[in-house]
Amino acid sequence: MTPRLNFLLLALGLLFGLPFYWLLLENPGRNAAPHPVSITRLRTLADSIPGQRPDRVQVIASGAKRVPGNFYAAGSGMRRRLFAVMSFRLPVPGAGPVIIDTGTTAAMGKAAHLENFLAGQQREIDASLAAASLILATSEQPLHLGGLAAFAARPGAAVPLAHARLNARQVPRRAGNGLNPQKHIPPEHLPWPTTLVLRPAITGPEPQAMAPGVVVIPTGRPVPGAQMVYVRLAGGREYLFAGDVAPFRTSLDELRVRSNLHNWFGPREDRKAAMRWQITLAALQREAPGLVIVPGHDYEMLTDPEVRAGVDSIVL
Repeated sequence: MTPRLNFLLLALGLLFGLPFYWLLLENPGRNAAPHPVSITRLRTLADSIPGQRPDRVQVIASGAKRVPGNFYAAGSGMRRRLFAVMSFRLPVPGAGPVIIDTGTTAAMGKAAHLENFLAGQQREIDASLAAASLILATSEQPLHLGGLAAFAARPGAAVPLAHARLNARQVPRRAGNGLNPQKHIPPEHLPWPTTLVLRPAITGPEPQAMAPGVVVIPTGRPVPGAQMVYVRLAGGREYLFAGDVAPFRTSLDELRVRSNLHNWFGPREDRKAAMRWQITLAALQREAPGLVIVPGHDYEMLTDPEVRAGVDSIVL
């Protein structure tokens, strides 16, 4: 090759390679200190409220699409991964179940470019909401909280809504011409009834017990209303529902946050802060090897028999 050709190839590589790397592959440094959240503290909080704990974990998926892995876990490859909308039902003997995340609706799913919306599965989630003793969400986003927002318009929804424990970014509040928790969520995508008033039950940045065996861990990442949920079942097995902090298993295994490209088109996040929470999850996993960390959208991981996550899939 001539020097001129070498220079041309180098210039083309820099012209296209550097933007590609920054948009889809680049991750923040992985040397940040984890947050001061220990498994001992979570266990103490889980034990602080007496009563019957959940005895198992069930997952109900009501929608899905396939997305390039690099979008949600930068540098993990362009292979398309199944991104599922999931609600978790934790039955409690003698009481209503604990619900973590509430599914979505057909309209919200279309806005989020879901390839499939399973109405029967969402009806099962709605029935679980009606019977719940506690309702939590890992995010204010429509694919986590949309099911509850739509359910709130139903006759008789007041009693189940009284069991919802939301943070200040998740409750509906007046913003512009409608009710929406965040400016980046159009009211039609999270259609709370206009007369509904909900007050935040989760305040402050510290982990807090919500029910026997159930602890909320506010994160504020990747969106302001994000939080994780730690659960210690009646039998002692421990779960940590990571939500969008770790949407896929590879997010945790390889410490990969959302890509810069995704940040352009979705809710903006502080990627360094998001990485610190993933580092915190990894530290908790080392501290408690038996802890099952549940990714926010990785249905294939949860239903893989080799993983043995102990999560029952409800398919109607």
